[in-house]
Amino acid sequence: MGHTLIVSLQFPNFIFSPHLRTRTHTSRFHHENKQTFLCFALNGDQNPPLFSLEFSRRHPLFESSKASFDEYIEDEVRVLRATFAGKSEQLADEDEWRIHMPSFQLLFFKVNPVVDVRFICRSSAKDYPIHIPPHISKFLELQLMRWELNGLGGDFKSQSFKISVKGALYAERRESKSKLRYYLVLNLHSFAAPTPLAFIPQDVFLALAQKGLKGMMEEAMDDFSEKLLLDYTKFKEKLKE
Repeated sequence: MGHTLIVSLQFPNFIFSPHLRTRTHTSRFHHENKQTFLCFALNGDQNPPLFSLEFSRRHPLFESSKASFDEYIEDEVRVLRATFAGKSEQLADEDEWRIHMPSFQLLFFKVNPVVDVRFICRSSAKDYPIHIPPHISKFLELQLMRWELNGLGGDFKSQSFKISVKGALYAERRESKSKLRYYLVLNLHSFAAPTPLAFIPQDVFLALAQKGLKGMMEEAMDDFSEKLLLDYTKFKEKLKE
């Protein structure tokens, strides 16, 4: 049987994801006082996401004609080192880095997430997800490849949960103004409670996990945006010399 290209749809935007079949799941959530619906295409043997979270940021971006943001994000390693300074290490696969994310509380557990991250600068139109406008000249794709949730007890294994996170950032230009556009989508596909929390009903446990993951991602995104803009300012100043 041939492979088909399947889509994760985010209304009013659309997100394409490869290697998926046709069974779909729709989840609903609120974002910036708007009701948004997500539709995910799934593998035949893959369960629907238990929940999905979307994170989005826009910041003023004062670009320089001598140091465009597109030129800046071509150096993926610089971006990663600047935004996760002191929290990252390069893996044997030079395209991936291990990042220590902000900790969060899950009842009486302090959870310390560690993720393997990949940054890829893309400029070919064929690589663009449909939700990125075709006039965007370049974007930096972010993929969180693998997760560890430390602090949940010795019997908690990585197989007990499955999370997928993808995102992108780029310069959004309108007339003479530019803005940094940055978004992430997190899907939790499975999460089994560690043994000490097995007495908690699954829906209650997932609500606690959702709150913890949301807080962690928001803190990480705010810190990332601040450091990214600061390093881009340094990049511009260096090229002015």
